[in-house]
Amino acid sequence: MFEQENFEEEKYEPCATWVREQIDAGKPFSYINSLGGESTDIAGLAKRLKEKVNEEGWPDSIKTIDTWSDFLLYYKKRFLPVQITKGGSVIGIDEKGSLEHSFEIPQSGISTWQELRKALSLKMGAQSIANLENSSIWALNHIHNETRDRGTVKGLVTGSVQSGKTANMEALISMAADYGWNFFIILSGTIDNLRKQTQKRFAKDLKNTLQIAWKVIDFTKDDKKYSASEMILGGKDDKTISNRYLTVCLKNKARLERLTDWLYSDIARARKLRVIVIDDEADQASINTCKITPDELQNRCAINRMITNLVNGKLSDGKEPPVKLQAMNYIAYTATPYANVLNEAGKDSLYPKDFICTLPESTEYFGAKIIFGNDERELDGLPIVRELKPEEKKQMTDVEKGLEKNFPLSFKKSVAWFLCSCAVLRLRKFKKPLSMLIHTASIQARHFIVYQVLSEWLKSSEILDICKSEYEEEKDSFEKQDIVNVNPDYAFLDTIETNNPSFEEIKPEIVSMLKEITNILMNEEKEVKWSQGINLCVDNCAANKWADEGTYLRVIYPDDEELEKMEKAPVFIVVGGNTLSRGLTIEGLCCSYFTRESNLADTLMQMARWFGYRKGYELFQRIWMTNSNLLKYKALTKIDMDMKDEVQNFMDKGLSPSKFGPKIRNVPEIAKFRITSKNKSQSAIFEDFDFSGDTYETTNFDDGDFLKKNFEIAKNFINKIQNTVSAEKSWNGNAFVWNEISYSIIKNDFLGKYKISTNDSMFDNMPYFSQWMDESNKDNKFLKWNVAIVNGENQDTFNFGGGILNKSISRTRKKNTSWIDIGSLRSGPDALCDVNLKKLDKDQEEEFNKTIKTKKGLAAKRQLFNLEDTPLLLLYRIAKEGGVVSQRSKNTRIPMDAKYDIIGISIIVPGKNIGGNHAKRLTIKMNNNKEDEEDVE
Repeated sequence: MFEQENFEEEKYEPCATWVREQIDAGKPFSYINSLGGESTDIAGLAKRLKEKVNEEGWPDSIKTIDTWSDFLLYYKKRFLPVQITKGGSVIGIDEKGSLEHSFEIPQSGISTWQELRKALSLKMGAQSIANLENSSIWALNHIHNETRDRGTVKGLVTGSVQSGKTANMEALISMAADYGWNFFIILSGTIDNLRKQTQKRFAKDLKNTLQIAWKVIDFTKDDKKYSASEMILGGKDDKTISNRYLTVCLKNKARLERLTDWLYSDIARARKLRVIVIDDEADQASINTCKITPDELQNRCAINRMITNLVNGKLSDGKEPPVKLQAMNYIAYTATPYANVLNEAGKDSLYPKDFICTLPESTEYFGAKIIFGNDERELDGLPIVRELKPEEKKQMTDVEKGLEKNFPLSFKKSVAWFLCSCAVLRLRKFKKPLSMLIHTASIQARHFIVYQVLSEWLKSSEILDICKSEYEEEKDSFEKQDIVNVNPDYAFLDTIETNNPSFEEIKPEIVSMLKEITNILMNEEKEVKWSQGINLCVDNCAANKWADEGTYLRVIYPDDEELEKMEKAPVFIVVGGNTLSRGLTIEGLCCSYFTRESNLADTLMQMARWFGYRKGYELFQRIWMTNSNLLKYKALTKIDMDMKDEVQNFMDKGLSPSKFGPKIRNVPEIAKFRITSKNKSQSAIFEDFDFSGDTYETTNFDDGDFLKKNFEIAKNFINKIQNTVSAEKSWNGNAFVWNEISYSIIKNDFLGKYKISTNDSMFDNMPYFSQWMDESNKDNKFLKWNVAIVNGENQDTFNFGGGILNKSISRTRKKNTSWIDIGSLRSGPDALCDVNLKKLDKDQEEEFNKTIKTKKGLAAKRQLFNLEDTPLLLLYRIAKEGGVVSQRSKNTRIPMDAKYDIIGISIIVPGKNIGGNHAKRLTIKMNNNKEDEEDVE
């Protein structure tokens, strides 16, 4: 073993002489590291090391790849505080004494990564593998294999829910193992079943090679095999084989204490440990919810204290250990990192001071932007969401409470559609698990009530009739073309089957499933048996205590070997709550019935288990949810996409999270909806408190007298301003424009009276907007507005008085909503209809023509055309009937069919952020004093 404490220069002179010769010859670090190879190929390194061992004078203590790597790191640190150039970049010692590096993707056929890559390639496309490689090697190049002087490396990796973060963890671990990191700790949630599931997967996927042997340590069994005295990092027999150790630890105080203290229980071993801690679901349990105070006064909740002690190189009681580990790296993984970047940024915290990384979504993935769309980026969603009406949600709540025995019709339809889907897929010989998720409550007792009522209803005589009607209604409502429209790059488009059988063809399969409704069976030997019909499950922490003898009530899926033995795809209906919200993958999830409410963005996003991979059953996806949840998920899509753009910007520009906190989009448009809980975002500060530079429009309307009243309000308002200032025709003749109308008139005679639907995102926003505009007026900003009523393409006219003859516009409405949802209102150059061409100079005129031609950034460019302090209020009269539904939109749109003409409005506020009362983004308050800066660098 290489002993740096008793370094004798003469003893290691052959090694040192060889290194100096290569440096003098101008060889790059990769060449030196690989003992004279042109790449970091591990097989070649092992071969060259064996040759060196046979040379006269080569030290006996440097015979393995690990000991060579140790020597090289120590030698460079002690004797070479200089820079070594590699391919034009600088590789050397940074100001903290750590060796900078530039790792490449391991290419050797016997590397751990390449073994994992082979396995992953059987179930992932080439592009997904490439994304995985690139993101993993990026993260690897931001951690360190020597941190005793620089301190712990802390980073964050964020990816979408159910998008394959575990595969990325495995890829990073395998590459790190190839480059000499030797101890890997996975912090895995708070549920032991999920911990065991995670450990089983890692143990299966991380393969032994000719150079590396994997050892999985389970401290829950007090594993004596890997006791402090027996664990040898360099292997026991073949000196060219190095051991790599992995443990999956529950976020539990006692287990974290045991693990932390064990790391330092053998001083000689501790000095050799190059550790990577991966915190899975890092915004759960790991976050400090105690009041955030200056570092020296900081109290910590139990789990956070144990993790920070582990990560910051301390014993479980917070005391300094007798020795430092060679390397400690902490990487947080989560799809919802809001708490991780908003709660605390002190030197002892888990804040990702060194790097943040976002994982790309693969083309096989159905994520938030695909399912819910993003109007701001002109992305349509998939027509797979079905609305739950308020009265249906109430009825479902009564069922949960035991006050009602009859499910709402929407619930019956959801189960019926699921059974029909399973029947079709079984006829197509689909051979993987198929599941339905029922997530309606967090209270465990209610899960069992729903389970019991469902067990009885599945035996009822009405179910086949509902299956038939639902199948006829749903089977062609979501088509392959819908996926093409939203996600034309979807990797498996060519494999989607579109020919649905008749109901009579699938009916026998449904009858067969309904004949065998059971729990999962488990004998004394823990052998599991699944039903050929429906496996009815309740997944919560009390389920198996409640289960009958010989049954397993929680969901457990067959592995590939067990699936091979089955005649048909197993079918699961899973009722549950919190255990379904994180970590657990609902395999083959076709259908979700979701009424659970949350006002926390991170909680709601984690509950969305319908994101993921749906190969083979793409067209059977359906989600039943309330409108309030639908609006929140649409907002979450915008938050998520903006956050990923922000993190990508950090990656591209090399921004340091220790100096700049990433900005997270806020959602003031939805009342009481927070990014994360208050005790998880204690250091959050608001930025961009501003409505300026933004545009707003009404796109959701309640039918009936609501519309009639708004029409009268608009008519009276137009008459008033026409009597004050005569309207002018817009430059293109498509609108009447009133210039320089006092905001007080607009507020008192229109905006203060105009009724916005509670289903519209502007409903909660308008009071705040009004307050902000009042404050802006006090600063002499936005005192005068322009107002325009836009003429449409229809031939009908309405006389608003004073020569204002208005033609209506046509819009269609979305299907499956009890109110009118038109999606978008403003179109074309309307945002610039009030530009006075006569007042433009030559350059402005040129820019204006270019803007109109490209139709890009219209609203944002108002300030270029003398409108930098002039907001615009646009009014539209939408025809109560008609609207042509295109072939492309036939499954998502219907004609308008409203009782009255609709007055829609759009507000455009020019300029950049000027400060005010409403935050569009949140970021973390950083410590800016010099002492803290030095600690976090």
